[in-house]
Amino acid sequence: MKTKYRKEVDLLVKCHGVYREDAEGIIDRVTSHEHKVIYLASPYSHENLIVLNDRVLSAASVGGKLMRTTGHVFMVPVPHSHMIGEMLNNSLDHQFWLKQCFGLLERCDEIWIVTLNGWKESVGINLEIEYAKSLGIPIRTIDTDLVFTDELT
Repeated sequence: MKTKYRKEVDLLVKCHGVYREDAEGIIDRVTSHEHKVIYLASPYSHENLIVLNDRVLSAASVGGKLMRTTGHVFMVPVPHSHMIGEMLNNSLDHQFWLKQCFGLLERCDEIWIVTLNGWKESVGINLEIEYAKSLGIPIRTIDTDLVFTDELT
């Protein structure tokens, strides 16, 4: 362990209850710059609020599992934007959210799409796919069991 990051390791151990060897591994991965930044897309909009909320929870669950197991950094816009939208009484339109999502996508190394029901029909995902293609960003699909299902070109 690099002594440069000893304080960060100590903080993870003391404040977050992380085992020292796990904390050292986390700091090593984050500081090695070997990780990718991945945009995790998933369908969101639906007329049925139960389906919409299930999509938010599924995206958060998959994102959390991937964050914990892959060593990569993930941007998961659906739960992120959903909470902000709720705080603003859903007063922002689709164009506003696309601008936010595209701004994040531009900064990512890859886009992974969670293959929840309706993903192929999702207007937002189709726009994100086209934008990623225009930027040359690799596109993959992954299911909720974290199994890659396809690579889109």
